[in-house]
Amino acid sequence: MAILQNGIHRLAMRLSLGWILIWVVGLNVYWTLALGAIGPQFQQIAGAPLLDLENVRGVLSADEATALLTSYSPAAQTFYWVFFILDNVIPLIAFGSFAILWAYLLQRFPLRLESLARSSLVLLPLGVGLFDILENLCFVIAMSGDPASALTPVQIGLTFVNLKAICLFMTFGLTLLFAVIAIVTQLQKRMSMTQTPRTNTV
Repeated sequence: MAILQNGIHRLAMRLSLGWILIWVVGLNVYWTLALGAIGPQFQQIAGAPLLDLENVRGVLSADEATALLTSYSPAAQTFYWVFFILDNVIPLIAFGSFAILWAYLLQRFPLRLESLARSSLVLLPLGVGLFDILENLCFVIAMSGDPASALTPVQIGLTFVNLKAICLFMTFGLTLLFAVIAIVTQLQKRMSMTQTPRTNTV
């Protein structure tokens, strides 16, 4: 854990804000566009929607998700495995970029709060990728195993879907909050540096 935190901190120290923002925006835009392309392709092959995209629109019940997963044809299951690999790698990297952005912003907080840049707080965005991986594992177990026993892994997977959503909303909300605090802090520092000291006149 400490190694990961230190690695994120070192990257935040070495990279400029411009490069970090390019990474954050670029990866997330890429994955959004990729999902937009994958969804219709999967539906064309499967004749049914991709479960992960259905959960984005509104989390399905366990029975609905189980029925959807067990309805996938062999060709759809093969496509789902390709998606499984991509969905385990890209979100973790994409939200890892948020962790680096947080470390960069937290270093520009007031002095008493700068230590947060080295704390486990910066790992919270990685929770999106971690819970996404656990969700995916549960769903492929349900899809690949006995349909009669698919409900339990689907129920566990939907729990991870909700935990992922919590991390996602916290990541976006705290990113905005940290950006505002960092900007205000830097503006205050610049204003204090430009102020000339008052001199007493006799």
